[in-house]
Amino acid sequence: MASYAGAEGTLKGLHAEPVQDQPLAPGQVRVAVDAVGLNFLDVLLSTGVVNSADPKLGEEFSGRIVEAAPDVTDFAVGDRVVGLAFGTFGPEVVTKADLVAAAPGGDFGGSAGNHTLCLR
Repeated sequence: MASYAGAEGTLKGLHAEPVQDQPLAPGQVRVAVDAVGLNFLDVLLSTGVVNSADPKLGEEFSGRIVEAAPDVTDFAVGDRVVGLAFGTFGPEVVTKADLVAAAPGGDFGGSAGNHTLCLR
């Protein structure tokens, strides 16, 4: 599932749609999302202030690696990570391994909003 902004310009247009599983391309990881950060772009998309041809909500996340492309050697299944992707308001997200970093210790859920300090 992925969450999308509606076209009506109000929060009533928010909805979720099923997303087909896609095979990983080289350099990608699939992450089970535990937490996402709500940012101002999500608000602008949700209220119709900013229009987008593909208004998926959520750009930052924390979670656990559930699959990695064969060429990805920095992460393994089960690793806790934070990162960037489009459409993170769902149970899983696929993104480039270069946009993911090991999650900092401590409060795992809270790391979703702090990830930009951790990316290499």
